[in-house]
Amino acid sequence: SSGSTSSEILDDYEEGTFTPASGVGSLSVVSGVYRKIGNLVHVGMKFTMPTSSATGAATISGLPFTSLNSDAARAGLVVSWNSNGQGNAGLDFLVTENATSGIFYIDGSAKSYSALSADTIYLGGTYPTVA
Repeated sequence: SSGSTSSEILDDYEEGTFTPASGVGSLSVVSGVYRKIGNLVHVGMKFTMPTSSATGAATISGLPFTSLNSDAARAGLVVSWNSNGQGNAGLDFLVTENATSGIFYIDGSAKSYSALSADTIYLGGTYPTVA
């Protein structure tokens, strides 16, 4: 409240929980928290992917706010991935523009549900939304 101009005053703040969902099967051990400040949404999630043999691109939906409708504003969230008790690197999660979902990628290619079957995923980061 000590800001001297309207651009220095925080007028859009919200925090809470949400439930991420999988496009195939049900996630387990699910938790999601968010904090929205202005037009930025900070999220943190933990879940275990469903056991699946599906070969389609693995998606997660249920993000708390629709992302900005701009390809230039797409955001990648940080991923920690535990597959069969082993830490893995190289998995990315890209929030889809104008959506409440995103897709997993590795080395630039969409990752399938079967490749993430029963794996524990931790996601965190920030994506832009309409204020």
